[in-house]
Amino acid sequence: MAQQTKKLQVVEWGLNIFLFALGAAILMVVLDAFFQVWRPDRESDAYRTYLIAYTIVSDLRYVLEQLMVCGAILFAAGKFLDMRTTVTVGFDRLDAARMSVKGPDETNTVWIGQRFDTRVEAEAIAGAMEKRLEANDEAQKT
Repeated sequence: MAQQTKKLQVVEWGLNIFLFALGAAILMVVLDAFFQVWRPDRESDAYRTYLIAYTIVSDLRYVLEQLMVCGAILFAAGKFLDMRTTVTVGFDRLDAARMSVKGPDETNTVWIGQRFDTRVEAEAIAGAMEKRLEANDEAQKT
């Protein structure tokens, strides 16, 4: 459960960083356009202040655009980590008549399974899945 929360936090952090950087970058684009249109004369006293402000705005714009990329990468990585632990057994290729769905139970778990012809076959598949899940848990602990 704690690991699931960490994965969701990475997704939320990535999305929040991306959205903050997007909003701030839009503001910097507007300011950059303003500085492109309004430019004081080179001989005026305001020209030096203009150069400093324009440099800060354009540099912040480029930094925020890179921060948007970082936020998008964090978001995608968090989604990948979230979906990587989902076990897929090829349910998309099975006949719907052979599928069994049970739930949600008291812990909001939905059980999706495939019906097998014999008990031996079902137990063999269940044992293989249990070993796979145990190996996955051991790999995540290390």
